[in-house]
Amino acid sequence: MVHWILTLCWLVLAGIAAGTISSAAGLASLVSYPALLLMGMTPVAANVTNSLALVTSGFSAVLSSRHELKGQERRLLILLPMTIVGAILGALLLFALPATVFKMVVPFFIGLAGIIMLFPPRIHQKEQHTTLFRRLGAWGLAFLVCVYTGYFGAGGGVVMLLALFAIIPGNFTQVNAVKNAVLVVANLLTAIVYLFKTTIAWQFVIPMACGFFIGGYLGPVLVRHVPDKVMHLIVGGGAIILAVVLFCRYCL
Repeated sequence: MVHWILTLCWLVLAGIAAGTISSAAGLASLVSYPALLLMGMTPVAANVTNSLALVTSGFSAVLSSRHELKGQERRLLILLPMTIVGAILGALLLFALPATVFKMVVPFFIGLAGIIMLFPPRIHQKEQHTTLFRRLGAWGLAFLVCVYTGYFGAGGGVVMLLALFAIIPGNFTQVNAVKNAVLVVANLLTAIVYLFKTTIAWQFVIPMACGFFIGGYLGPVLVRHVPDKVMHLIVGGGAIILAVVLFCRYCL
Protein backbone atom coordinates (compact mmCIF):
# COMPACT_ATOMS: atom_id res chain seq x y z
CA MET A 1 0.00 0.00 0.00
CA VAL A 2 2.77 2.43 0.95
CA HIS A 3 4.66 1.54 -2.21
CA TRP A 4 1.63 2.29 -4.37
CA ILE A 5 1.04 5.65 -2.63
CA LEU A 6 4.67 6.62 -3.24
CA THR A 7 4.38 5.50 -6.86
CA LEU A 8 1.20 7.55 -7.27
CA CYS A 9 2.85 10.67 -5.84
CA TRP A 10 5.91 10.16 -8.05
CA LEU A 11 3.81 9.90 -11.19
CA VAL A 12 1.68 12.96 -10.35
CA LEU A 13 4.71 15.10 -9.50
CA ALA A 14 6.54 13.95 -12.64
CA GLY A 15 3.42 14.77 -14.64
CA ILE A 16 3.20 18.29 -13.18
CA ALA A 17 6.85 19.00 -13.97
CA ALA A 18 6.60 17.48 -17.45
CA GLY A 19 3.32 19.24 -18.24
CA THR A 20 4.76 22.59 -17.24
CA ILE A 21 7.85 22.10 -19.39
CA SER A 22 5.73 20.79 -22.28
CA SER A 23 3.43 23.78 -22.50
CA ALA A 24 6.22 26.26 -21.77
CA ALA A 25 9.06 24.87 -23.88
CA GLY A 26 8.04 21.64 -25.60
CA LEU A 27 10.20 19.08 -23.82
CA ALA A 28 7.82 17.12 -21.60
CA SER A 29 9.65 13.85 -22.16
CA LEU A 30 12.73 15.34 -20.53
CA VAL A 31 11.00 14.59 -17.21
CA SER A 32 8.22 12.07 -17.84
CA TYR A 33 10.09 9.60 -20.07
CA PRO A 34 12.97 8.90 -17.63
CA ALA A 35 10.49 8.93 -14.74
CA LEU A 36 8.64 6.04 -16.37
CA LEU A 37 11.88 4.22 -17.18
CA LEU A 38 12.75 4.39 -13.47
CA MET A 39 9.46 2.59 -12.79
CA GLY A 40 10.86 -0.36 -14.74
CA MET A 41 8.95 0.19 -17.99
CA THR A 42 10.48 -0.66 -21.36
CA PRO A 43 11.32 2.29 -23.65
CA VAL A 44 8.38 1.65 -25.99
CA ALA A 45 5.91 1.13 -23.10
CA ALA A 46 7.19 4.31 -21.43
CA ASN A 47 6.73 6.22 -24.67
CA VAL A 48 3.14 4.97 -25.09
CA THR A 49 2.27 5.79 -21.47
CA ASN A 50 3.86 9.21 -21.76
CA SER A 51 2.01 10.01 -24.99
CA LEU A 52 -1.40 9.11 -23.56
CA ALA A 53 -0.84 11.14 -20.38
CA LEU A 54 0.45 14.08 -22.41
CA VAL A 55 -2.96 14.63 -24.01
CA THR A 56 -4.34 16.22 -20.82
CA SER A 57 -1.44 18.68 -20.72
CA GLY A 58 -2.34 19.87 -24.20
CA PHE A 59 -5.96 20.55 -23.30
CA SER A 60 -5.10 22.52 -20.17
CA ALA A 61 -2.36 24.42 -22.03
CA VAL A 62 -4.85 25.50 -24.70
CA LEU A 63 -7.29 26.52 -21.97
CA SER A 64 -4.59 28.58 -20.28
CA SER A 65 -3.51 30.12 -23.63
CA ARG A 66 -6.95 31.09 -24.90
CA HIS A 67 -6.06 34.81 -24.78
CA GLU A 68 -3.01 34.32 -27.02
CA LEU A 69 -5.00 32.12 -29.42
CA LYS A 70 -7.48 34.85 -30.31
CA GLY A 71 -7.24 35.63 -34.02
CA GLN A 72 -5.29 32.44 -34.83
CA GLU A 73 -8.30 30.33 -35.88
CA ARG A 74 -7.53 30.51 -39.62
CA ARG A 75 -3.92 29.37 -39.19
CA LEU A 76 -5.00 26.54 -36.91
CA LEU A 77 -7.47 25.30 -39.53
CA ILE A 78 -4.68 25.27 -42.12
CA LEU A 79 -2.36 23.36 -39.77
CA LEU A 80 -5.03 20.80 -38.82
CA PRO A 81 -4.93 18.48 -41.90
CA MET A 82 -1.16 17.97 -41.86
CA THR A 83 -1.29 17.47 -38.09
CA ILE A 84 -3.83 14.66 -38.48
CA VAL A 85 -1.92 12.87 -41.26
CA GLY A 86 1.50 13.32 -39.68
CA ALA A 87 0.52 12.15 -36.18
CA ILE A 88 -1.22 8.99 -37.41
CA LEU A 89 1.70 8.15 -39.71
CA GLY A 90 4.22 8.58 -36.90
CA ALA A 91 2.21 6.50 -34.42
CA LEU A 92 1.96 3.62 -36.90
CA LEU A 93 5.70 3.91 -37.55
CA LEU A 94 6.42 3.20 -33.86
CA PHE A 95 4.92 -0.28 -34.21
CA ALA A 96 6.34 -0.91 -37.68
CA LEU A 97 9.97 -0.52 -36.62
CA PRO A 98 11.79 -2.88 -34.22
CA ALA A 99 11.99 -1.79 -30.57
CA THR A 100 15.80 -1.83 -30.80
CA VAL A 101 15.67 0.93 -33.42
CA PHE A 102 13.54 3.04 -31.12
CA LYS A 103 15.92 2.64 -28.19
CA MET A 104 18.91 3.68 -30.29
CA VAL A 105 17.41 6.75 -31.98
CA VAL A 106 15.74 8.31 -28.92
CA PRO A 107 18.98 9.64 -27.32
CA PHE A 108 19.86 11.41 -30.58
CA PHE A 109 16.38 12.96 -30.84
CA ILE A 110 16.53 14.27 -27.29
CA GLY A 111 20.11 15.52 -27.70
CA LEU A 112 19.25 17.36 -30.90
CA ALA A 113 16.26 18.99 -29.21
CA GLY A 114 18.51 20.13 -26.36
CA ILE A 115 21.05 21.65 -28.76
CA ILE A 116 18.29 23.48 -30.63
CA MET A 117 16.94 24.77 -27.33
CA LEU A 118 20.36 26.07 -26.25
CA PHE A 119 21.36 27.45 -29.65
CA PRO A 120 18.16 28.33 -31.54
CA PRO A 121 18.65 29.67 -35.07
CA ARG A 122 17.83 33.34 -35.41
CA ILE A 123 14.56 33.88 -37.26
CA HIS A 124 13.74 37.42 -38.33
CA GLN A 125 10.01 38.06 -38.35
CA LYS A 126 10.29 40.82 -41.00
CA GLU A 127 11.63 38.30 -43.55
CA GLN A 128 8.72 35.88 -43.22
CA HIS A 129 6.56 37.41 -45.95
CA THR A 130 9.39 37.94 -48.44
CA THR A 131 10.89 34.44 -48.67
CA LEU A 132 8.54 31.86 -50.16
CA PHE A 133 11.17 29.11 -49.94
CA ARG A 134 11.55 29.66 -46.20
CA ARG A 135 7.81 29.55 -45.64
CA LEU A 136 7.39 26.35 -47.65
CA GLY A 137 10.29 24.80 -45.75
CA ALA A 138 8.68 25.81 -42.47
CA TRP A 139 5.40 24.13 -43.43
CA GLY A 140 7.29 20.99 -44.42
CA LEU A 141 9.17 21.02 -41.13
CA ALA A 142 5.92 21.42 -39.20
CA PHE A 143 4.54 18.32 -40.95
CA LEU A 144 7.65 16.29 -40.11
CA VAL A 145 7.32 17.38 -36.47
CA CYS A 146 3.77 15.99 -36.45
CA VAL A 147 5.10 12.67 -37.78
CA TYR A 148 7.84 12.72 -35.16
CA THR A 149 5.30 13.51 -32.41
CA GLY A 150 3.38 10.38 -33.34
CA TYR A 151 6.57 8.31 -33.23
CA PHE A 152 8.16 9.67 -30.04
CA GLY A 153 7.87 13.44 -29.74
CA ALA A 154 10.59 14.40 -27.23
CA GLY A 155 11.71 17.85 -28.33
CA GLY A 156 9.04 18.00 -31.00
CA GLY A 157 7.58 21.10 -29.39
CA VAL A 158 10.92 22.89 -29.69
CA VAL A 159 11.23 22.18 -33.41
CA MET A 160 7.55 23.03 -33.95
CA LEU A 161 8.17 26.41 -32.33
CA LEU A 162 10.99 27.11 -34.78
CA ALA A 163 8.79 26.12 -37.73
CA LEU A 164 5.86 28.23 -36.54
CA PHE A 165 8.06 31.29 -36.00
CA ALA A 166 8.66 31.23 -39.76
CA ILE A 167 4.91 30.96 -40.46
CA ILE A 168 3.17 33.07 -37.82
CA PRO A 169 3.96 36.71 -37.02
CA GLY A 170 3.86 37.26 -33.27
CA ASN A 171 5.79 37.08 -30.02
CA PHE A 172 6.94 33.96 -28.18
CA THR A 173 3.80 33.58 -26.08
CA GLN A 174 1.52 33.75 -29.14
CA VAL A 175 3.53 31.27 -31.21
CA ASN A 176 3.87 28.99 -28.17
CA ALA A 177 0.08 29.00 -27.79
CA VAL A 178 -0.38 27.89 -31.41
CA LYS A 179 2.24 25.20 -30.87
CA ASN A 180 0.28 23.87 -27.89
CA ALA A 181 -2.95 23.81 -29.90
CA VAL A 182 -1.34 21.93 -32.79
CA LEU A 183 0.39 19.39 -30.58
CA VAL A 184 -2.71 18.61 -28.53
CA VAL A 185 -4.35 17.38 -31.75
CA ALA A 186 -1.24 15.41 -32.69
CA ASN A 187 -0.97 13.84 -29.24
CA LEU A 188 -4.68 12.99 -29.14
CA LEU A 189 -4.55 11.18 -32.49
CA THR A 190 -1.35 9.42 -31.45
CA ALA A 191 -3.06 8.23 -28.27
CA ILE A 192 -6.03 6.88 -30.25
CA VAL A 193 -3.72 4.84 -32.49
CA TYR A 194 -1.90 3.48 -29.43
CA LEU A 195 -5.23 2.40 -27.90
CA PHE A 196 -5.80 0.06 -30.84
CA LYS A 197 -2.22 -1.13 -31.23
CA THR A 198 -1.00 -2.06 -27.76
CA THR A 199 -1.93 -2.75 -24.13
CA ILE A 200 -2.13 0.40 -22.01
CA ALA A 201 -0.81 0.53 -18.42
CA TRP A 202 -3.68 2.68 -17.10
CA GLN A 203 -2.38 2.51 -13.52
CA PHE A 204 0.52 4.67 -14.72
CA VAL A 205 -1.31 6.73 -17.33
CA ILE A 206 -4.09 8.11 -15.10
CA PRO A 207 -2.00 9.60 -12.24
CA MET A 208 0.57 11.02 -14.65
CA ALA A 209 -2.23 12.47 -16.79
CA CYS A 210 -3.59 14.28 -13.72
CA GLY A 211 -0.17 15.82 -13.13
CA PHE A 212 0.13 16.71 -16.81
CA PHE A 213 -3.18 18.57 -16.68
CA ILE A 214 -2.00 20.75 -13.79
CA GLY A 215 1.40 21.36 -15.35
CA GLY A 216 -0.10 22.10 -18.76
CA TYR A 217 -2.08 24.97 -17.28
CA LEU A 218 0.93 26.33 -15.39
CA GLY A 219 3.26 26.37 -18.42
CA PRO A 220 1.77 29.32 -20.32
CA VAL A 221 1.64 31.28 -17.06
CA LEU A 222 5.34 30.56 -16.57
CA VAL A 223 6.16 31.70 -20.11
CA ARG A 224 4.61 35.10 -19.38
CA HIS A 225 6.93 35.70 -16.42
CA VAL A 226 10.20 33.80 -16.91
CA PRO A 227 12.79 35.10 -19.43
CA ASP A 228 13.11 32.92 -22.53
CA LYS A 229 16.87 32.51 -22.07
CA VAL A 230 16.42 31.03 -18.59
CA MET A 231 13.91 28.45 -19.86
CA HIS A 232 16.17 27.56 -22.79
CA LEU A 233 19.20 27.08 -20.54
CA ILE A 234 17.44 24.87 -17.98
CA VAL A 235 15.51 22.69 -20.42
CA GLY A 236 18.23 22.48 -23.08
CA GLY A 237 20.94 21.55 -20.58
CA GLY A 238 18.71 18.91 -19.01
CA ALA A 239 17.90 17.42 -22.42
CA ILE A 240 21.56 16.99 -23.31
CA ILE A 241 22.30 15.33 -19.97
CA LEU A 242 19.38 12.93 -20.46
CA ALA A 243 20.52 12.15 -24.01
CA VAL A 244 23.99 11.21 -22.76
CA VAL A 245 22.54 8.98 -20.02
CA LEU A 246 20.21 7.17 -22.44
CA PHE A 247 22.98 6.82 -25.02
CA CYS A 248 25.25 5.15 -22.45
CA ARG A 249 22.41 2.88 -21.36
CA TYR A 250 21.06 1.71 -24.71
CA CYS A 251 23.72 2.36 -27.34
CA LEU A 252 27.02 1.31 -25.72
